[in-house]
Amino acid sequence: MHRELETVNKWSLLCSSSFPIYRQERKNREWAGNLFLLLISRYLFSIHIKEKSIHLHQFNITMSKVLNRPIRVLVAKVGLDGHDRGAKVIATSLRDAGMEVIYTGLRQTPEMVVNTALQEDVDAIGISILSGAHMTIFPKIIHFMKEKQLDDVLLTGGGIIPESDRMKLAEIGVGELFPPGTTMASIVAYIQNWVAENRNF
Repeated sequence: MHRELETVNKWSLLCSSSFPIYRQERKNREWAGNLFLLLISRYLFSIHIKEKSIHLHQFNITMSKVLNRPIRVLVAKVGLDGHDRGAKVIATSLRDAGMEVIYTGLRQTPEMVVNTALQEDVDAIGISILSGAHMTIFPKIIHFMKEKQLDDVLLTGGGIIPESDRMKLAEIGVGELFPPGTTMASIVAYIQNWVAENRNF
């Protein structure tokens, strides 16, 4: 009986002395696991950023091979339309794509826009319009562009424009008009391709 109690006491002592070690080892394993996950996440994030940078770098190389110069775009708001957040987003995105962007600000007239385009020697004019006056503004801009002999400059834009109106404007020389929700990649590609085909100098 005495030996059995002695054996039990020895096992109890061994278990009690081993438990803190086990608990510490468990904490170490948890810490190591968390550290591993952190390192993996940072590695994957860095790979993602590098891929994005490589993609943007390749995109800019492609543009430079097409024209050997940056594309110049004039972004304008015409009339009393005071909502310019979308125009600023477009301007920033075009700059990020490697283009040189001139933003005229609010409340421009069609003649002011065309004069600025002539002075800045732009490849494209982008009109952001939400006022519903597109059937008045675009024809006026086309008129002044013909008057200033800007026949090789793209006139494009975006806003809430019905399909039937877009077709009528296309007949008088207005380029693609992008509805809300259009991706920036589509807009950039359209401008780049148009300029490469019509102003490759």
